[in-house]
Amino acid sequence: MAALDGSEVLSSFSRHCESCRERPVSRKDQAGRKIEETQYYHRAVGCQMVHSPVTPFLALEWLRPGESEDTAALRLFRRLPERYGSRFFDILLLDALYAQTPVLQLAQKTGWDVVLSLKQNSRDLYQSAMRLFARRPLEATFTESQDHKTYRLQLWDTEGLPFTLDRSEPVRVVRSEELLDRKRYREGERTSHSTDHEWLWVTTLPQHAFPTRIIRQLGHSRWKNENNGCRVRKSLEGEELMTN
Repeated sequence: MAALDGSEVLSSFSRHCESCRERPVSRKDQAGRKIEETQYYHRAVGCQMVHSPVTPFLALEWLRPGESEDTAALRLFRRLPERYGSRFFDILLLDALYAQTPVLQLAQKTGWDVVLSLKQNSRDLYQSAMRLFARRPLEATFTESQDHKTYRLQLWDTEGLPFTLDRSEPVRVVRSEELLDRKRYREGERTSHSTDHEWLWVTTLPQHAFPTRIIRQLGHSRWKNENNGCRVRKSLEGEELMTN
């Protein structure tokens, strides 16, 4: 499995290059007055292996000035098979930003299956799935514990929904309602805390080979790209700066 996501790499108010992106940022000067300055920054899309203890980045693609993240991601998609071959990994885990027809077409052409987060930016598919789930019984309900947290889960699963109105190829959608119970310290006392979460994923993986619970696990595995990739890199950069 590999995950792909974008991340801001660095920013500066004083130094920049011709490839920097720009944005206005409000902040206070030394006198406490509110001023607006131009901040220069770089973002990159990275593809990282996430299915093993070793999680190397396979490649990075820099966003150009004025360019969207999904445009840079499509360039990265095309580079990966040239560098590693089409079967270096089998499943690609993606954020909801990439729930687009060009992304799905390129992944299927290359031979990758995908698990994509599904949110309301894919309005037609999201609403169709929610209407179906409202009329269907649960696929599974269970409880699992990990890292001192308890998850109470309800899962739904459906196949055969059109990905978009102009692309009728059917896809599968999985929904997970999750009640998370955990302990937190508040004012020196350990108290119980519960939060509700809802997740939806669209996938090309077949139900007979990848049960509903596996799709949920794959969907959450995408976070490893952020937790074990970008944050680790930034932490190491911070340690290096302190050392030097």
